[in-house]
Amino acid sequence: MDTMPDGPWPDGQELREQLRAQLALEGRFPGWQILHTLRRRWVRCAEVPESCFYAVHDRLGEPPLVATDLDKLADLVEQRQQQIRAAEEWVVRSDLRRIEPRRRS
Repeated sequence: MDTMPDGPWPDGQELREQLRAQLALEGRFPGWQILHTLRRRWVRCAEVPESCFYAVHDRLGEPPLVATDLDKLADLVEQRQQQIRAAEEWVVRSDLRRIEPRRRS
């Protein structure tokens, strides 16, 4: 069974504010799950240090984005969202339907 972390636990009001902020961030970036860990853990084959926030996307199998606070994590998610949008736009512009599959002889 897991043991309790040695550090102080946030009080109820602080925890409610943190959860509200996490939910607001998830609302701002649909598809992303925003989480916080009190102890070191492994998520999608990547180590997340203790007391960090991390984000995983429900449709991407990538390692999590990790930051020490929600503002930094929001910046990372925004950057990743921009990269995803750029890739989607490239696919639309490229019209990949015209690419013919390579035929084996």
